[in-house]
Amino acid sequence: MLQKIAQSRVDGSLGRHPSAGPRGDDAVDLRQLLVTLFERKWTIVLFVVVSLGLAFVYLARAERTYTASSTVALNTRAEKVIDLTAVTSGLGTDYSTVMTEFAVLTSRGLMHRVVERLDLTNDPLFNPSLRPERDAASGLVSRLVAGITGGLRALREMIAQKDDTDGAAAGPAVALSAQDVAVDTLLGMIAVSSEEFIPVFQIAVTSPSPQTSAAIANAIADTYIVNQLEAKFDATAKATEWLTDRVVQLKARLEAAERKVEEFQSNSKLVSEDALQLQNKQLKDLRARLAQTQSAASAARAQLALVQPLAAAGDSLGAAALLPGREITTLLAEHDRATGERKALLAPRIAAMVDREIARLARDATDGAEQARLLGTTIQGVEAELSRQANDLIALRQLERETEASRALYAYFLTRQSETAVQEGIQQADARVISEAVPRTAPTSPRSVATMAIALFLGAFAGVSYVLVTGTWDTRFKLPNEIPDATGLALLGTVPVAPARSRRRLFERLVAPGTSDLSESLRNIRTSIQLANMDQPPKVVMVTSSMPAEGKTSLSLGLAIVTAATRKKVLIVECDMRRRIFAQYFGRPERPGLAAVLAGEASLADAAVYNEASGVFVLQAETMAANPADLFASEHFARFIDEARARFDFIVLDTPPVLAVSDARMIARVADAVVFCIRWRKTTRAIASDALELLTMHGVPVTGAVLTQVDRLRLAKYSYGGYGSYKAVYSYYRKA
Repeated sequence: MLQKIAQSRVDGSLGRHPSAGPRGDDAVDLRQLLVTLFERKWTIVLFVVVSLGLAFVYLARAERTYTASSTVALNTRAEKVIDLTAVTSGLGTDYSTVMTEFAVLTSRGLMHRVVERLDLTNDPLFNPSLRPERDAASGLVSRLVAGITGGLRALREMIAQKDDTDGAAAGPAVALSAQDVAVDTLLGMIAVSSEEFIPVFQIAVTSPSPQTSAAIANAIADTYIVNQLEAKFDATAKATEWLTDRVVQLKARLEAAERKVEEFQSNSKLVSEDALQLQNKQLKDLRARLAQTQSAASAARAQLALVQPLAAAGDSLGAAALLPGREITTLLAEHDRATGERKALLAPRIAAMVDREIARLARDATDGAEQARLLGTTIQGVEAELSRQANDLIALRQLERETEASRALYAYFLTRQSETAVQEGIQQADARVISEAVPRTAPTSPRSVATMAIALFLGAFAGVSYVLVTGTWDTRFKLPNEIPDATGLALLGTVPVAPARSRRRLFERLVAPGTSDLSESLRNIRTSIQLANMDQPPKVVMVTSSMPAEGKTSLSLGLAIVTAATRKKVLIVECDMRRRIFAQYFGRPERPGLAAVLAGEASLADAAVYNEASGVFVLQAETMAANPADLFASEHFARFIDEARARFDFIVLDTPPVLAVSDARMIARVADAVVFCIRWRKTTRAIASDALELLTMHGVPVTGAVLTQVDRLRLAKYSYGGYGSYKAVYSYYRKA
C-alpha cells in the first residue's frame, strides 16, 4: 500500500478514476488560458487604463523636441584643376574609410569647433549654470515626469558612452569646463547614420528648438567640410616646407658629388677606353708570342736531348735520322744508295751536318728561354698598368653614377616642390553638403500615436502577464473538466449555488415543489451514483470533502430529498458530531441522537425523526464526551449501519471534512459509495490531493467528485463543454 501511495505521488495520479485519461500536466491548456484571461478581463483593462493614463500624463508634460537633418556625401572622384599629383589623395568607398569619416563626424574635436562657432557655452540649453532654478513645488506629476525623462536620458548616455577606466579604480571627481559640458550635451543630441558601404552621412540633431536643431546640423556639416580643407592645407604646407629643406640638402649633395668626380679625374692618369682596348689587344699578342717562344724552346730542347747522345757516341747516321731538314734527308738517302768510296766520302759530311744542327738546337733553346723571360716581364708590366687603369675607370664610373642619381633625385624633389607650392591655393574638400537642414514645425518627440500605441501594448502585455502569472499560482477548480484531470476522479455532476442567505431558506428551496435547476442537478448526481455500480447500486452513500464549507451537508440533504421523492425510505445521518449543522435545517432535536443509538441507550426507530416537508428520516448528532473517531471505528457503528440497511432503502451519511478530523476515514469503511465535494473557485488542487491521499492510504475507494456551489451564469460565459446552453435546454424540457 505504501509503495502504491509513493508511486501515486510521483506520477500525480493519486485517487485517479480507472476510466480517467492521462492528466497531461506538461501540456498547455489553451482553453484554460483563455478562460483565465476572460475571467480576469477587468484586471487587464485596469492595467491598460493605468498605462494609457501614464502615457497621457507623459505626453502632456513631456518636453517637445524637434529633429533637423543635413546630408553630407563623400567625393569618391577627385576633381583636378591641373594635372598634378596631390599631397593627400581622395577618399575611397571601402568600409574602413567610411567608418573613419564617421568617427571624425562624431569626434569631440569637431564638436569643440561647433561649440565655439555657435557660442553654445552661452546657451542655457548647453550650459546648466545659466538655467533658472525650477520651482520646488512644481507638483508630483511634474517631478514624476522629470524623473522618468531624466532616467531615460541617463540610461541612453550610459549605453552610448564608453567607460575609459573599465576595470580601474575610480579616481577623484574632476570638474568639467563649460565647453566640455556643452560638448557632452551636443554629443547627446546628434545622431550620425550611414547606410552600409554608401559614402553618404545623415547628421540628425534633436533639441527643444527647431531653429537650434537646424543651425547645429548645418554647422556640423560646414565645420566638417572646413576641417577637411584645413587638414589638406596643413598637409600641403608641411609638405612644401619639408620639400624645400630636402631640395637644399640634395643640392649640396649633388655639388659634393660633382667635386669628387673632378678631383678624381685631375689626380689620376686615366686613358681612354679605346687605349685600354689596345692595351688588352697588345697583352693578348704578347701572351701568344710567349706561348710560341716557350713551345719552340721546349721543342729544341727535346730534339737536342735525343740527338746529342747519339752524336757523342759517334753514331752520326742515327743522329742524322732524328734530325729534320731536307738537306740531311737527302744526304742520308744518297748515303744509303752509295757504295764503296762514295759512301765513305759522305759519312764525314753527315757528321759535320749533325754537329751544326746540334749547335743550332742548343742556340735555339738558349735564345728561346731568354726571349720567354723577357716576354714574361713585359706581360707583367702591361697587366699591372692595365689593372690600375681599369680600377681607376671603375671608380670614376661609380662617382659619375652617384652624381647622376643625386642630380635626378634633386630634379624630382625640385619639381615636386614647385607642384606642391602651386597646389596650396587650389585645394578642394573630399566631401560636400548635398542637403541642408531646415527647421521642422512638427515635433519628433514625444510621438503621440506611437506613445499611446506602446502604452496600450505594454498595459495589455503587463495585464496579461500578471493574470497568467497569478493564474498559475491559482490552483482553484474553476471548470468541471479540471476535476478528472487533476484528481483522476469521475465527475458525478455539478451543484449550482442556491440564492439563499441562510440554511433554512436553502432547505425551503430543496423541498419546494416543482422542478428547479438545483433539483435537476441533484437528480443527475443521484443517477451518476447509482450508475457507478449497476450490478449492486450503492445503498449507503457517504458525502465528505477536504475542508469545511464546501457544500457537503447541502449535497447530502439534497440527495436524500430527491431520493425520497422516488417513494423510497431514506435516512440521512449527521455524522459530524463536532459542528451539528442539522439543527439549522431541522431545529433542535427532541429525541436522542446518533450517540445514544451507538451507545445502546436508544433504538434507531426511536431516534430517527421523520421530516414531513422533505419526506426524509433524519438522525441528528448530539454532544458526547468520547472521541467521535473512536465511536465510528467501533463495532457499534458497523451494527448500526447494518440495522439501517435493513430498515431503509437509501442512507446518506454526512461526514466531517477529511483533512479536519479522521472521522470520515473511519465511516468510509461501511459505505457503498463515497462522494467527494469540491467547492467551485474555492478548493485548491493541493488541498483536494491531500484529502484524497488520506482516503487512498486507508483503502477508501472514492466513487466520484461533485463540483458544488457553481455559478452557472459565470460558468456559461466560459462556453465550455456546453454549459453555456444548459439553462436553455433545462427550460425547454421543463415547459414540455
